[in-house]
Amino acid sequence: MQQQPTRSQSIRTVPSVHEPPAPVWVRLASSDRRSNRLSAKTSTERGKFFRQRQKAYETKLVTKVEKLRVEIAQLSFSKRIWSEKALLLRTGHWGSLVELTREMYTMLKHGLESVDPRGAMFNRTREQERTVASMQFKESFLRKVFDPDVVFGGVTGVDFVLDQWWKHTTVFSYFEIELGQVESVSCWDENPIVVIHLKLHVQISRQTFPVMFPFVLSHRREGLMHKVVDRDLTYDCVARLEFSEAGKVVTCGLELNYVSSFMQVLCNARDVADLMLLSVILPDASLADPESLSFVEDEASVII
Repeated sequence: MQQQPTRSQSIRTVPSVHEPPAPVWVRLASSDRRSNRLSAKTSTERGKFFRQRQKAYETKLVTKVEKLRVEIAQLSFSKRIWSEKALLLRTGHWGSLVELTREMYTMLKHGLESVDPRGAMFNRTREQERTVASMQFKESFLRKVFDPDVVFGGVTGVDFVLDQWWKHTTVFSYFEIELGQVESVSCWDENPIVVIHLKLHVQISRQTFPVMFPFVLSHRREGLMHKVVDRDLTYDCVARLEFSEAGKVVTCGLELNYVSSFMQVLCNARDVADLMLLSVILPDASLADPESLSFVEDEASVII
């Protein structure tokens, strides 16, 4: 009769959960087997493996770079928005710089006054006193608006700007500024610029020629002068004022359409060309001193 196994013999031995780690030589052997599997690959397979790993690394790197680019773009956009908002508070249509520009041209609607030097100190009438006071107030206002080193027509200095204002406004029998559209042209990383469109209504007088068209007299072109004296003209004008962070004008640009205005009066292109050639009007709309320019009858060196 066959002997039955005892209870102790029928129970299989279950390995303990808390077995000690494999010896070091076992782990090294496993690593060697992986290394052997890699070394067992052909050169083509190894090249493919390294290319795949390099591609995965490059893909991960590109993803990180794109993420950084997005973050930089968001920060730059946020900075620009806040900068433009801060600038808008100064240059918006209700901002201080735009209002300052409107105020300046409104105050100078009839230009600067001219005072007879012979009565500048003694025997002034009340009207002359008011004229002197108005002139002094306007000049003081302009000196506060313009930076001492303001640039106009390539020349630096507020005195030059005041001299140009005087020449442009006091040599006519009548002068009036009509305000038009005012624009703010601003970039977040630049000084704010205010652009104002104007119409200048003037009446030419004999006093206009020594200042603006001195060569007409020196070349005895009285006939040309008689065609425009006492005539009313309207100039289209665009003024560009660049302001500093302190709110003062540092650059002044001016565009005056003299040719179209004189064409409406003279109705003759040859006369308009002669008048402009015999003037001291420069391309930047500033008026030069006649002594600083030379003029030859057949070959004009005056820049128009």
